[in-house]
Amino acid sequence: AAVRNTTAFLSTSLTSEDVLPRYDLFISMFAFSELDPEVRAHYFKKLIVRSRRGFIVDNSNALGNRDKNDGIQRDPAWSRGTTGLDLVWELRQLGFTVRISTLSESFKLPWHEPVGISMIITWTNTTEPFLSEWKGWEQFGLSYSWELQARLATYFVL
Repeated sequence: AAVRNTTAFLSTSLTSEDVLPRYDLFISMFAFSELDPEVRAHYFKKLIVRSRRGFIVDNSNALGNRDKNDGIQRDPAWSRGTTGLDLVWELRQLGFTVRISTLSESFKLPWHEPVGISMIITWTNTTEPFLSEWKGWEQFGLSYSWELQARLATYFVL
């Protein structure tokens, strides 16, 4: 499968003009759960909800246990909303199909997790048809074009 100019490494000052209307895949290996809550919420709104599929290795449980072991007093709200089971709940509220497992279950290995359990959260956005799958183009003698979508996105700011 080819990537069609949808890769994004974004700042926290995203505007509607900086993001595409849809992304194929959102991937985070531990990083998303370690971001500041405001940044996580921003990425959730600007990237995750626009992603057709997603894969996050979430280590928020391990971070909480590490903080506790190190005597760090973090506000409990820091990990609420967009990490762990809260993230799963938020995605399901949007109508996404969500799967969750532990890292050791997914890789079928006796994974040693001395600090806490890391979860793999995957999803598919099943709430609306993805433009490349819409067959309505054919009735007009057209085929789906990523370039056309990018041009149209400049006129319809989300």
